[in-house]
Amino acid sequence: MLLIDYLKEIGLPNSIIDSHGSVSRLFLKKNILTLWDAIEYVYKLPYGRTTNRENYLQILDEKRGACSAKHALIATLAEELFIPLKLTLAIFLLTSKNMPKIAPILGHYHLDAIPEAHCYLKYNNNTLDITFPASSEFSFNFVLNVN
Repeated sequence: MLLIDYLKEIGLPNSIIDSHGSVSRLFLKKNILTLWDAIEYVYKLPYGRTTNRENYLQILDEKRGACSAKHALIATLAEELFIPLKLTLAIFLLTSKNMPKIAPILGHYHLDAIPEAHCYLKYNNNTLDITFPASSEFSFNFVLNVN
Protein backbone atom coordinates (compact mmCIF):
# COMPACT_ATOMS: atom_id res chain seq x y z
CA MET A 1 0.00 0.00 0.00
CA LEU A 2 1.19 3.52 -0.71
CA LEU A 3 1.56 5.89 2.21
CA ILE A 4 -0.87 8.43 0.71
CA ASP A 5 -3.51 5.70 0.32
CA TYR A 6 -3.07 4.77 3.98
CA LEU A 7 -3.39 8.40 5.09
CA LYS A 8 -6.64 8.64 3.10
CA GLU A 9 -7.86 5.33 4.54
CA ILE A 10 -7.41 6.46 8.15
CA GLY A 11 -8.99 9.85 7.41
CA LEU A 12 -6.01 11.98 8.46
CA PRO A 13 -6.63 15.58 7.29
CA ASN A 14 -4.20 16.89 4.71
CA SER A 15 -3.93 20.32 6.25
CA ILE A 16 -2.01 23.12 4.63
CA ILE A 17 1.01 24.12 6.69
CA ASP A 18 0.92 27.72 7.86
CA SER A 19 3.78 29.70 9.35
CA HIS A 20 2.46 29.98 12.92
CA GLY A 21 4.72 27.32 14.47
CA SER A 22 8.46 26.82 14.49
CA VAL A 23 8.27 23.30 13.03
CA SER A 24 5.80 24.49 10.39
CA ARG A 25 8.25 27.19 9.32
CA LEU A 26 11.05 24.61 8.97
CA PHE A 27 8.93 22.52 6.61
CA LEU A 28 7.85 25.59 4.65
CA LYS A 29 11.53 26.52 4.16
CA LYS A 30 11.89 23.15 2.41
CA ASN A 31 8.84 23.98 0.25
CA ILE A 32 6.80 21.27 1.99
CA LEU A 33 3.30 22.72 2.03
CA THR A 34 0.94 20.10 3.51
CA LEU A 35 0.89 17.66 6.41
CA TRP A 36 0.82 14.67 4.06
CA ASP A 37 3.83 16.01 2.15
CA ALA A 38 5.69 16.42 5.46
CA ILE A 39 4.81 12.87 6.50
CA GLU A 40 5.96 11.49 3.16
CA TYR A 41 9.19 13.51 3.30
CA VAL A 42 10.07 12.21 6.78
CA TYR A 43 9.01 8.66 5.86
CA LYS A 44 11.43 8.63 2.89
CA LEU A 45 14.40 9.70 5.02
CA PRO A 46 16.70 6.79 5.85
CA TYR A 47 16.52 5.16 9.25
CA GLY A 48 19.39 6.30 11.44
CA ARG A 49 20.03 8.04 14.71
CA THR A 50 20.75 11.74 14.59
CA THR A 51 23.77 13.27 16.32
CA ASN A 52 21.70 14.47 19.28
CA ARG A 53 18.89 12.01 20.02
CA GLU A 54 17.08 14.63 22.14
CA ASN A 55 16.75 17.12 19.26
CA TYR A 56 14.25 15.73 16.78
CA LEU A 57 14.64 18.84 14.58
CA GLN A 58 18.04 17.51 13.47
CA ILE A 59 16.19 15.13 11.18
CA LEU A 60 15.69 17.98 8.74
CA ASP A 61 19.42 18.87 8.66
CA GLU A 62 20.93 15.39 8.91
CA LYS A 63 18.30 13.83 6.62
CA ARG A 64 17.86 10.68 8.72
CA GLY A 65 15.98 9.66 11.83
CA ALA A 66 14.97 6.85 14.15
CA CYS A 67 11.40 6.05 15.11
CA SER A 68 11.25 8.40 18.09
CA ALA A 69 12.63 11.44 16.27
CA LYS A 70 10.69 10.93 13.03
CA HIS A 71 7.39 10.56 14.86
CA ALA A 72 8.09 13.37 17.37
CA LEU A 73 8.74 15.77 14.49
CA ILE A 74 5.47 14.90 12.73
CA ALA A 75 3.51 14.90 16.02
CA THR A 76 4.79 18.41 16.74
CA LEU A 77 3.84 19.60 13.26
CA ALA A 78 0.36 18.09 13.68
CA GLU A 79 0.01 19.81 17.04
CA GLU A 80 0.83 23.15 15.41
CA LEU A 81 -1.90 22.39 12.85
CA PHE A 82 -4.39 21.42 15.60
CA ILE A 83 -4.60 17.81 14.41
CA PRO A 84 -4.81 15.17 17.18
CA LEU A 85 -1.98 12.96 15.94
CA LYS A 86 -0.46 11.50 19.09
CA LEU A 87 3.06 10.27 19.68
CA THR A 88 2.78 6.76 21.13
CA LEU A 89 5.22 4.32 22.68
CA ALA A 90 4.83 0.55 22.54
CA ILE A 91 6.84 -2.17 24.19
CA PHE A 92 7.02 -5.48 22.36
CA LEU A 93 9.15 -8.59 22.33
CA LEU A 94 11.80 -8.56 19.64
CA THR A 95 12.31 -12.10 18.37
CA SER A 96 14.15 -13.75 15.52
CA LYS A 97 10.74 -14.19 13.89
CA ASN A 98 9.78 -10.51 13.80
CA MET A 99 13.39 -9.27 13.34
CA PRO A 100 15.49 -12.01 11.69
CA LYS A 101 18.65 -9.86 11.77
CA ILE A 102 18.91 -10.24 15.56
CA ALA A 103 18.77 -14.05 15.53
CA PRO A 104 22.56 -14.40 15.95
CA ILE A 105 22.59 -12.08 18.96
CA LEU A 106 19.65 -13.84 20.61
CA GLY A 107 21.28 -17.20 19.92
CA HIS A 108 24.64 -16.09 21.33
CA TYR A 109 23.01 -15.12 24.63
CA HIS A 110 20.54 -18.04 24.63
CA LEU A 111 17.51 -15.73 24.53
CA ASP A 112 14.16 -16.22 22.84
CA ALA A 113 13.35 -12.50 22.86
CA ILE A 114 14.24 -9.12 24.31
CA PRO A 115 11.89 -6.23 25.12
CA GLU A 116 12.04 -3.36 22.67
CA ALA A 117 10.48 0.10 22.67
CA HIS A 118 9.03 1.57 19.49
CA CYS A 119 7.48 4.99 18.83
CA TYR A 120 4.73 5.56 16.29
CA LEU A 121 1.75 7.87 15.80
CA LYS A 122 -1.89 7.32 16.57
CA TYR A 123 -4.82 9.09 14.90
CA ASN A 124 -8.17 8.16 16.43
CA ASN A 125 -7.89 4.36 16.65
CA ASN A 126 -5.44 4.06 13.75
CA THR A 127 -1.68 3.72 13.95
CA LEU A 128 0.86 5.35 11.65
CA ASP A 129 4.43 4.08 11.53
CA ILE A 130 6.79 5.90 9.14
CA THR A 131 10.05 4.55 10.55
CA PHE A 132 11.41 2.56 7.62
CA PRO A 133 11.38 3.97 4.07
CA ALA A 134 11.24 0.54 2.40
CA SER A 135 8.16 -0.54 4.35
CA SER A 136 4.70 -0.60 2.83
CA GLU A 137 3.08 -1.45 6.18
CA PHE A 138 2.17 1.73 8.05
CA SER A 139 0.10 0.22 10.84
CA PHE A 140 2.16 -0.71 13.87
CA ASN A 141 0.87 -4.12 14.92
CA PHE A 142 3.36 -5.54 17.41
CA VAL A 143 1.92 -6.26 20.83
CA LEU A 144 3.54 -7.18 24.09
CA ASN A 145 3.54 -10.96 24.15
CA VAL A 146 4.31 -12.39 27.56
CA ASN A 147 4.47 -16.16 28.03
